[in-house]
Amino acid sequence: MPPGPRGEWRAGWGVVASCAAALGTGAVLYQYVVSLFITSIEAELGWSRGDIALIGATPLLGALSAPLIGRVADRFGVRPVAIISTLIVAIAFFGLSQQGGSIAEAMAWMLLLGAAVPGTTGLVYSRAVTGWFSASRGLALGVMTSGISVSALIASPLIGQVVEAEGFRAGYLVLGLLALGIALPAILIGVRERPVPLAEEGLAHAGEPPAKGEWRQQVKLGRFWLLAAVMLLMNIPSAGVLTQLAPLLGGKGFSVSEAAWMMSAYALSVLVGRIGVGWLFDRYPATRVAAGVTFLAAMGCIAFHGATPQAFVYFGILTVGLMQGAESDVLAYFVARMFPHRDFATVYGLQMTAGLLGTAIGVIAFGRLYDATQSYDLALMIAAVMLMVVVGLYLTLAGPMRRPLEASH
Repeated sequence: MPPGPRGEWRAGWGVVASCAAALGTGAVLYQYVVSLFITSIEAELGWSRGDIALIGATPLLGALSAPLIGRVADRFGVRPVAIISTLIVAIAFFGLSQQGGSIAEAMAWMLLLGAAVPGTTGLVYSRAVTGWFSASRGLALGVMTSGISVSALIASPLIGQVVEAEGFRAGYLVLGLLALGIALPAILIGVRERPVPLAEEGLAHAGEPPAKGEWRQQVKLGRFWLLAAVMLLMNIPSAGVLTQLAPLLGGKGFSVSEAAWMMSAYALSVLVGRIGVGWLFDRYPATRVAAGVTFLAAMGCIAFHGATPQAFVYFGILTVGLMQGAESDVLAYFVARMFPHRDFATVYGLQMTAGLLGTAIGVIAFGRLYDATQSYDLALMIAAVMLMVVVGLYLTLAGPMRRPLEASH
C-alpha cells in the first residue's frame, strides 16, 4: 500500500529540508542577486550593461553540461554530484571576487561556474525528493524550491548592503562562503535518495518492474518537445526581468537599497508561488494552474511598461515572481509525471538546457535592447507576447499529463 501524504512526509521531510537548504545557498542564489552587482561593476570596471549582460550569460554556456550531469546523477546518485558541484561553485565565486578587471578573465570564471551550476539545482535535488513523494509530490517540490526563495528573501538586502558599502568583490565572497558554510554541510547531512523510489515501487507492486537504459526513447516523444518549448519561451522573459530588475526599478525612481528590498518582495512572491503552486498541482490540473500563473505574469510585464504608477510596479513584481516560483515546480513535477523516474535527471537535464538557452537569450536581449533604446519597454512587451504563447503550450500539454508515462515502458 502507498504510504499516503502523512507517511511520505514522515519519511522524507529531512530530505526536503536538506535539499532546500543546499539549493538556497548554492549557485542558484546568484541569479536572484546578480542585478545588485551591476552598478558597482559599471562604476569600478567601466563595463556597459550590455557587456555585463554578456558576461552574465557566459555561465549558461558552461551549463550545457546539464544533460551529462543528469545522466551521471541517474547512474551514480545525487550526493557525489552535488558535493563536487558545490565545491566548484565556491571556487568560482572566490575567483570572481579576485578578478583583475579583464572581461576574458571574468568570462573564464563564469564558464567554470556555469559548468557546475546544474549539479546544484533541482536537476539533482528534485530527483532525490521525487523518489520519496507521490501523493504530496507537488507540495514537497514546492517546499524544496522554497529554499531559494527564503535565502533570497534574507540574502538580497544583506548582499545589497555589502555591495553598496564594499563593492561587488565582497558580494562574491559572501556567495562563496554561503556555498561552503551552508550548502555543503546540508548535502553531507541530509541529501539522500529512497532505495526504491515510490514511482518504481508502484510499478513493482503492479507486476511491472522498471526497465533500464531507455532514456533516448523519451526524446522522441512529442511531450518532450512541447515541454522544451515551454522552458525556452518562459525563461526568456523571466531571466530578462530578474537579471535587470534592480536597474529597471532604478529607472522608476527607486534607490539601490530600495530596489534590494523590492527584490525581497519579489523573492517572497516567488516563495508563495513555489509552495502555493506545488500545493495546487496536487489538487487541480497542473497544466491549468501553470497556464493561469503565466497569464498573470504576462499582465505583470505589461504593468512594468512605461511611466506606470507604483502600484502597477508592485503588481508586476508579484506576478512575475509567482511565475518564477512556479517554474521549478513545473519542470520537476511535469518531468516526474510524464517520464519514468529512472530517467528523471537525464530528461530534466535536457529540459534544463532548453531553459538555460532561454535564460541566455533573455539576459543578453534585455541588456542589449536597453542599450539600443535606453528603455526596457520594448523588451517587456516582447516578454508579454512570449508568455501568452507559453499559456497556449501549457494547455496543449493537458493530454500527456492525463496519460502519464505513455509509451515510456
